[in-house]
This record gives sequence, C-alpha cells and structure tokens, in this order.
Amino acid sequence: MDVKKSDLRKRAEARLAALDEPFPELSEYDARELIHELHTYQVELEIQNEELLESEIKFKTLFTNSPDPTWIVDENNVFILCNDAAFKILGYESIEALLSRHPSEVSPEFQPDGQSSLNKANEMMACARREGIHRFEWEHRRSNGTCFPVEVTLSSIKIKGKNCLYCTWRDISERKTIEKKLQNLNQKLELLSLHDGLTDIANRRMFDSRQLLEWGRSMREKQPLSLIMIDIDYFKQYNDTYGHLPGDECLIMVAKALSEVSKRAMDLCARYGGEEFALLLPNTNLMQAINLAEECREKIYQLKIPHKSSSVCDVVTISAGVASITPDKDVPIPSLAKAADEALYLAKHQGRNTVKAI
Repeated sequence: MDVKKSDLRKRAEARLAALDEPFPELSEYDARELIHELHTYQVELEIQNEELLESEIKFKTLFTNSPDPTWIVDENNVFILCNDAAFKILGYESIEALLSRHPSEVSPEFQPDGQSSLNKANEMMACARREGIHRFEWEHRRSNGTCFPVEVTLSSIKIKGKNCLYCTWRDISERKTIEKKLQNLNQKLELLSLHDGLTDIANRRMFDSRQLLEWGRSMREKQPLSLIMIDIDYFKQYNDTYGHLPGDECLIMVAKALSEVSKRAMDLCARYGGEEFALLLPNTNLMQAINLAEECREKIYQLKIPHKSSSVCDVVTISAGVASITPDKDVPIPSLAKAADEALYLAKHQGRNTVKAI
C-alpha cells in the first residue's frame, strides 16, 4: 500500500541521507532534534503498519465470510485465492482444488453466446483491467458436470504491487428461469395475437403481416402472388335461424376445411373478419388459384352443414373471389386485396356458391 510522505518523513529521510556523507559535526541541539524526528518517524511507521494490518484483517474477514463466491485472479489470469462459498458451490472439497486454475477450467467449453470459455474469459478479464470494473453474465460448470448461470463482477486491484482482479459472482439460475417463463409467455401471447381465438387459424393481423412479407418476396423473385377471398353465403340468416353457438361451430368447421386446402407451408389461411376468410398463395398463378378456390367451394359443400335459410342451397356454401398479381414497385400492395374483393362481390351478386376471378 502506498502512503503519502509527510513533511516529517521527508525531513527524517533527509537526515538519514546526510549520514551517508562524512559524518558532520552536530551540536547537542541538532543531535537531540534528529533523534526526536527519527523516533517520531518510527512511531508513524508503526501506526501505519498497524492500520495496514487492520485493513488486511478486515479484507480477509470480508473475503472469507462473504456469502457470494469470491476469487482473486493474478496477472496470469488464474485463481490464487477463493473463499469457502466459491469451492462449495462448484462442488469441490477444498480451496486447493481450484487454485492455479483458469476460469475456463470450471466452465463448459462454450458459453451460451457461442464463444469459447477460454477466449471469452480472457476478453472479460482484459476489459476489467482496462476499465477498472466489468460486469457480465457467465455460465459455470460444477465438478459433477452440471452448469448454471452467474452474474460476474470483476474489479481491478493491486496486491503487493501486482495487477490482480477481485472477482465475485452470484447464481442467477432463478432469475433465468423466470426470464425463460416470461419469454415463453410472451411468445404464446404473440401467437395468440396473430391467431383467431374461435377458429384457431391466422387472424387479420397475421394476414396483413404475411401479405407484406410475401409481396416483397414475390417482387424480388418476380413470381405471382394470388389471393382468394371467401364469404359464407347467407351466414347472417344461418345465425338467425340456428343461433350464435351453432354459428360459431359452422365457422370452425369451415375454417378447418379451408386450411386443409392450402397445404404448402408458405400458404396462409386466415379469418379475414366475421364470416369472411382469405387464402394467401405465394408463387401461384391465377389459374392455379382458381382451381384451389373451386376445391374450397366443393369441400365446404361436401361438409353438408344444414342451412334451410339459404336462398341457393339447403347446406352451407361459399362464394369466392380470386385475384393474382406479380408485384411491382409501381403497384400498391392493397391492390391485390381490392381486386380479390371485387371478384368476391361479383360472385355474391351472380348467384353465390360460385368462384369469380379478376
């Protein structure tokens, strides 16, 4: 520990230095003054030594009794000291089992971010030496091979003139478990926000998002993007006749049947709103989309859901409008949905239970 020199110490050292020269003639007064200054200097050093010893005892006590695992890392980046909490939480029987080890030796080969433990440990320790203090997350490995996450704090300190690191960390397994649960919950909430609660297919929000994505992809690949807009014929009358619960069951059955028609992973079947559905079909030309629309119409008809209030059939049927566009920077994105909606309007006003295309 460096102690700032006092004026008294400077004078005493100057006096001692003078003794290296031919011994000067000293008066009785000067000799007594010199002896007094040397005695005072000796007392001062003893006080400083006592304070230093007291500080060392306090440090060792805090270090040893800390509930958090604590280490001292030397200039070679190896452990030279650790407390009981450190070797116990890692599953070792004694402090000696961990001394002279690099931190990577009590860690998995790679950290969760993909970096090797050896390289990352050296990088983190270099950062702490450079900045004075550094905090980061790490994964340690117990003697039995199990791993657990910790939050590490490295502080640069000098011990006997050497640049060492004071390292302490705490187990954050519980926090990570909670974070994982929250992440899963958020993913479920996000999934719910993109799916229709009744029919369990994509909702309008999901449709809008995918349409934007597929529009950009089709533009880059210069491929057609097709859309089928579907409406259940006379669905209001169905609800009025059978009630809303059977109406919900009807929507669920229709949604399931339509989603079975669009078999490719890139296709999207969504509930567009109310009794209206949409099939977004990337890399599909107009004729292919028309054929799929006819397949949808036939599949719903074959469900044979009774509908005595329909003006076109005694079972539930659908009308479909089809449109296909090869996206271009000069063509607005809403133009596809607008064209399919216009085709659906034609189908509904030209007999229903039919497919029309634009």
